[in-house]
Amino acid sequence: LKLQFLYLIGFLLTMPSMEELRISATAGGAAGIAGIFITQPFDVLKVRQQLEGGRLARIARACVAQEGLLGLWKGLTMPCASSGVLNAALFASYETVMEELGDRTNVRNHAVAGAVAGVAATFVITPTELVKCIAQVDRAKPSLRTDMRIARTIVRREGPLGLMKGFCPTFVREVFSFALYFGVYEYLRQECGCGPLNAGGWAGVASWLFIYPMDTLKTQFQVTQQGSSTTFSSFLYSKLTRNGSVLSLHRSLFRGVVPCVLRAYPAHAVTFTAYEYFTQRRPAAASTGGMEFPLYAFCNSSIGAASTNGLASA
Repeated sequence: LKLQFLYLIGFLLTMPSMEELRISATAGGAAGIAGIFITQPFDVLKVRQQLEGGRLARIARACVAQEGLLGLWKGLTMPCASSGVLNAALFASYETVMEELGDRTNVRNHAVAGAVAGVAATFVITPTELVKCIAQVDRAKPSLRTDMRIARTIVRREGPLGLMKGFCPTFVREVFSFALYFGVYEYLRQECGCGPLNAGGWAGVASWLFIYPMDTLKTQFQVTQQGSSTTFSSFLYSKLTRNGSVLSLHRSLFRGVVPCVLRAYPAHAVTFTAYEYFTQRRPAAASTGGMEFPLYAFCNSSIGAASTNGLASA
């Protein structure tokens, strides 16, 4: 709890202005929802395979047979509802750090900014992922109210901090994954000449493959330790002792990686392409060293335009 409090203080001290947050929430939120809705079935299958194992086709057939086709879109409410806040924290923090670092042609700077953005994003992602994962393994008929019911149950049973269960593994996952995510994206854009579709897609795949074992541990911890006071370190130790060796544990941590990769490319390709599209719809952007950076330009040039087009009050 003390560690989480220190992280929160650090985030608040470096938090971007409200104008930047509103702008990033509008563009990033729309982009995020598009990616989430299109690829949600892959995420449902990934979570269930992480927890239960088994063949992907069998899990998909069982889900549709028992819960209907909409069962593949379980856990959709919380990610969509928090998409604007998440992308506001993510992209605005990323751009704020990049502005401080200065050199936007240095890929390493983008990786550092991505890591810092991952810290900010963790505070939104942890409760979102907790509720989402629990909803995705619920065998009841899908309902838009399921996510809210789960959140209320957690708060009633464990208090508001119960929604932060799994903060530590999520923190590790987000810091490393967003460092790689933004670093790979900018490398592909600058060095390989890729467009936002391919660069975003491959950046998503690379970041997910790198941190996938931590994601599996995070999911298993959040779902199987509901209502328990078990710490993540104790949970990790028990997993290691049950599996007998690091190698056997490592193999089990890649369950569900196929639907994850199948989801990662289109989800992140859509996110970056949509974000770049919304960016280019704004007034002319800033540039650095003759090279345009649409995300940076959007967060800066749109602030001045927000008061005239009503975006700031959206």
